[in-house]
Amino acid sequence: MLGKDHIILSLFTVSAIFMPFLLDRTNTGLFVLAMIGVGIGSLAPDADSQDAAIFHTKVKGLKGGTRKLIDTCIGPFLPIFGFIQKFLIYLPAVKIIQFLVKENKISLQYRVTETHRGILHSVLGLLISFAALLIYSSILMILFPELLSIKTLLVFNVAFSIGFFLHLLEDSCTVSGVNFTFPMNKKLLFKGEVRTGKIDYSTGAFESWLGALNVGHFLASALSKENASINSIQIELIVILIIIISWLIFIRLSGMKRY
Repeated sequence: MLGKDHIILSLFTVSAIFMPFLLDRTNTGLFVLAMIGVGIGSLAPDADSQDAAIFHTKVKGLKGGTRKLIDTCIGPFLPIFGFIQKFLIYLPAVKIIQFLVKENKISLQYRVTETHRGILHSVLGLLISFAALLIYSSILMILFPELLSIKTLLVFNVAFSIGFFLHLLEDSCTVSGVNFTFPMNKKLLFKGEVRTGKIDYSTGAFESWLGALNVGHFLASALSKENASINSIQIELIVILIIIISWLIFIRLSGMKRY
C-alpha cells in the first residue's frame, strides 16, 4: 500500500476508538500524542525502502482537511523518526542478526538482508523497533526529565507499535503480502489481492467509512457528555465492534489468505 493509505487507515482506526479522549480536556494532549505515535508507526516499517513516506514531511496523495492535519501535526516529525528507524534501529538490527548467524549463535530459515519487506515487516521487526525506541526515549527522559514523563513515553511508544502493527496488517492484504514470522519460518505468511499504486475502490471506500465513523463517534460522544441518558460506555463498545467487523469485511474483500 501507499504511505497515504497506511496513515489514513491506521489513524482513522485508532482515533475512532479513542475519540472520547479528544473531548476530555485532561486527556486531549495524550490523545494528540497517541495519534502522532500511530501516524509515525504506520509508516515506520517502510524505512527499509529508499524513498518511503516516512522520509518526507508531506505524505503524497492526501487531500483536503486530512492532508492539512497530517502535514501540520505529524509531517514535521516523519524525517526525524525515519532517520532513527533506518539508521539507529533497522540497519544495526540487520548487522547484529547477520553477525549472530555467522557466529552460529542463532539459526534462521531465511537470510536477513537490507531489503524491503524483510525484517521490518515482521513481528520480530515490531518487537525490535519497540524495544529500541523505548530505550532511546528512556535515555532522553533521563537526560531531559522536564520534557518527558513515563506516561508520555509509554503512550507514544505503545501508539507507535499499534501503528506499526496496523501497517503489517494492511500490507498483508496486498499481493506482496507479509510474513509475520520472518525470518524464522513462513507459518504466518499472508497475501491478498490489493496492488500498491493501483486504484483500489475497496481501500478508498474503507478509508471513507472509517472517516465517517470518526465523525459519528465524535458527535455521539459529545451528546453523551450533554445528555446523561446516553451511555458512553455502550457507544464505545459498539464502535469497537463496528471497527472489528469493518476490518474483517475489508480483509475478506482484499482476498487476504494464509499461504
